[in-house]
Amino acid sequence: MRGDTRGVVGLPLKLTVMTIVGIAALGVLLSGLQSYGCIAPRGTQATASPTSLLLSEGSRYTLRVQVRESGGNPVEKATVIIGGLGTGATGVTDRLGQATATSGSGARFQGDEEYLSLEIKPPPSACLRDYKDPAAVKAVRRGG
Repeated sequence: MRGDTRGVVGLPLKLTVMTIVGIAALGVLLSGLQSYGCIAPRGTQATASPTSLLLSEGSRYTLRVQVRESGGNPVEKATVIIGGLGTGATGVTDRLGQATATSGSGARFQGDEEYLSLEIKPPPSACLRDYKDPAAVKAVRRGG
């Protein structure tokens, strides 16, 4: 057994090649993840003010929206989308995470009370999840 070296022949070269291939594969994997940009997005929170509106048929509305990430920090440049009542409103948050949105046309009620939806689209660079609340603001028809 002392003179038998067959088990060792070529082993260092094979280990070197396998290590190089493994490192190259890891590099390709990591560069793919890096180009994705955001692996684990954080949560987004939003509040609209006022939380209820008393509107006449055909009237417009204005809402103030505060957007924060789950840690409580304001989110700048997030798109705010408000929908419902046959109209909508959009806005973009400032450095304090605040936006004001005014409806583009008058409210059209289908019943005496309805709800406005609130959707937040954070900027892609923020690594935050979108926020959706289908009943963020209650709207009541005046005289309904």
